[in-house]
Amino acid sequence: MQWEDSDPPELLQIYLRHSIYAAAVQELHGCDAAEAEIVSRFTFQDPLLEQLALAIAAKLRDRNAEDRLYIDAIGQMMAMHLALYYSSSSRSPRTPRTASIPSWKVRRLIEFIEENLGGDLSLEAISAQVGISPLYLSRTFKTAIGQSPHQYVLGRRIERAKDLLRNTDLPIAEVALSVGFSSQPHLSTWFVRRVGVTPAVYRRQGQR
Repeated sequence: MQWEDSDPPELLQIYLRHSIYAAAVQELHGCDAAEAEIVSRFTFQDPLLEQLALAIAAKLRDRNAEDRLYIDAIGQMMAMHLALYYSSSSRSPRTPRTASIPSWKVRRLIEFIEENLGGDLSLEAISAQVGISPLYLSRTFKTAIGQSPHQYVLGRRIERAKDLLRNTDLPIAEVALSVGFSSQPHLSTWFVRRVGVTPAVYRRQGQR
């Protein structure tokens, strides 16, 4: 078999941690990952996997790969999809239990996020606070809060940045790092999207 293309090929390789796939298998099939290995397939198309991969590629092109919660969520979705349709147990998935989370755990999650806006807020770090899996957190958080973990954390970081810009003289680069953004440009990108102006303009407007 031969394949020819006049343009140079673009390849995107995505690696999922085994623990993410194992959690998806346990959730869907109620068994160990060794009992639901991914079945090799070649020359096939899957629109959902393609769109998820393109979303990751877009983040890389925008230099926003540091939006870790967003990337984590895509990884969880890929793992679920692979376990459901491409594993050796794909023919008999069990119905996942209804996603819900006790109110005290919701309060603890919110407290943890508020206390750690400038630190590690990966799905693993957040879910560990209340003893649930990252996969289960992805399914329950939006039901409980109304937003995905990524969107909620992003919103809280922007609000904290706004407060610091209004009420302190910290350089914008320090504001960015203190609320969990990797750099001033990273903060500016999301600030413009959410607030409509750059952090510098927002600070000047608040001083009028």
